[in-house]
Amino acid sequence: MGLLNLFKGKSYRELEAGGDSHAQSGAWGRAKIEYEKALEKLGRASSENPQDAQRLAEKILNSKEKLALDH
Repeated sequence: MGLLNLFKGKSYRELEAGGDSHAQSGAWGRAKIEYEKALEKLGRASSENPQDAQRLAEKILNSKEKLALDH
């Protein structure tokens, strides 16, 4: 890992994978936060796939719904 990568942090794909991991364990609040971070990072970078933002938005919505049902 280069010094520049240290300051850039995780990619949106890594953040999304972290959100998926939290979602699988039922930690919906943490999943939502990771997905929101991924969507924000995606907005600052060009995406290879234009469907990425839509997928992340759907995951955020799903996480919010699951979190509401748990409460």
